[in-house]
Amino acid sequence: MATLDTEAINLKEFLVSYPSMSIRPNRQSGLNLEGELHFAADPPPETKAGRITDSYQLRIQLPPEFPKAVPRVWEAGGKIPRRAQFHINSDATICLGAPLELLLRITATPTIMGFTDSCVIPYLYAASHKLQVGGDFIFGEYAHGSLGIIESYVRLLELSSVEQVQSALKYLTMKKRVANKLPCACECGLRQGRCIFNAKLNRIRSLVPRSLIRQYI
Repeated sequence: MATLDTEAINLKEFLVSYPSMSIRPNRQSGLNLEGELHFAADPPPETKAGRITDSYQLRIQLPPEFPKAVPRVWEAGGKIPRRAQFHINSDATICLGAPLELLLRITATPTIMGFTDSCVIPYLYAASHKLQVGGDFIFGEYAHGSLGIIESYVRLLELSSVEQVQSALKYLTMKKRVANKLPCACECGLRQGRCIFNAKLNRIRSLVPRSLIRQYI
């Protein structure tokens, strides 16, 4: 069974940065972090929105495989309405994004702070903005559920159809030498291995192992 390496994922840095968060007992082999997470964040300049300072009662469940697995996050204070418009899943966890997209963000900075900064804070900023100002999520939003995941992958892979995304994801779960002999996912007419789109798949392969991709798509 995997054991969470708290030193490698910089647990101490997280607890120093967010002193109102603390470790809580976990019946499983991972780690629970619970408490009030205070943040101050700015949006991308093109949104023309302002800095938001806010706080939420959170529970972050880190699996023992982290950073090779995506944590689960709950907003425990009831501040965020339990509605699909706020991207809350049926099990009350926060929908932070599509699994493969989250894995790529986590891989870029494989620590708890990296996950918090790249995955959790952007969602909390968007939720606070929606609560305070109204309208849609400020960073743009996808449909809730499986449709939203596909929409996310269309953007991530820069493709234009669900069928192309399905082919690309299928190829990512296959051995590269096998996938490269098949028709390119972008439907250009070339074999996968001969199209420039293959560079995008190879970049994802270099960051996320095939076994993980199989688990999360």
